[in-house]
Amino acid sequence: GEVLDEIDLTEVQSAYSFTVTGKDGLTNTVLVEPGRIRVERADCPDQICVRSGKLSRAGESAACLPAGVVIKVESGRGD
Repeated sequence: GEVLDEIDLTEVQSAYSFTVTGKDGLTNTVLVEPGRIRVERADCPDQICVRSGKLSRAGESAACLPAGVVIKVESGRGD
């Protein structure tokens, strides 16, 4: 239930990544690119979050349930 960061994907100029440590020390490496975001790597056994692919449209999400990490794309200004 804790928001770690809010990223305006329309303002991303170049790709970067960061790592989130979730439950039980499991990590997710998140790749942010202009207009999209995705889980690039994860320590979880099922890799569903990685297979969710690139997220770019409002309403899309990726979740790593073992780590308790969720990425959601939301519309900030009607776009």
